[in-house]
Amino acid sequence: MTDIYLIRHGQASFGEQNYDRLSPLGIRQSETLGRWLADAGIRFDAVYSGERERQRDTATIALAHSDQSQAPLLVDPAFNELDADRLLQYAIPRLVLREPSLATMLLDLKGNRDRFRRVFERVVDEWVEGGWDAAGIGRWEEFRRRVFDGIRGLPERHPSVQRIAVFTSGGPITATLQSLTPDAGRGLDWGIANTSITRLRRDASGDWLLLGRREIPHLEDAADLLTHL
Repeated sequence: MTDIYLIRHGQASFGEQNYDRLSPLGIRQSETLGRWLADAGIRFDAVYSGERERQRDTATIALAHSDQSQAPLLVDPAFNELDADRLLQYAIPRLVLREPSLATMLLDLKGNRDRFRRVFERVVDEWVEGGWDAAGIGRWEEFRRRVFDGIRGLPERHPSVQRIAVFTSGGPITATLQSLTPDAGRGLDWGIANTSITRLRRDASGDWLLLGRREIPHLEDAADLLTHL
């Protein structure tokens, strides 16, 4: 039996030149997660992350604050987020051509978090439904298979361990849920909070179980740390 904890990264640096870096709030979220892991007595036998800076740094900070800094961090591109920058660069000019009224709203997009989120959700949801194929980032189904192949391979890589952490992003977590649960729906799950936990189990018979989704026990008494972008 193997339990896998899918943990979304802390808040990134929206509007900054390096978006991929954790924001000060994202660092606090990661520290809070680590302290909760320590208090809950949760220790990981193996720890993975994607290649993104925000994924790796969330893992490093959380492990340090849960007294697990000695655990080696294994970086695997299977758990990378979709290439949102490339998708937006392709889609936004075409959205304006399609709907010129959007031009004003798209001005200073990176300076307005709510405006960015509305546009980002629209672009990504259209990609999930098969649009923006020429953006060059592949199709959603290819992305979903890549992520779940990575998840599915973890128990085989670590046959003797019981608990594995994967520090990743909202896209890979959504892709995994859609691979496991027929009623997960289409599109990204925009309710996955930063540093939230989704728990899976591969039981002794090889079946996959969903034990918990979007869990934020470490943020229940810290509403000021709850973010989704």
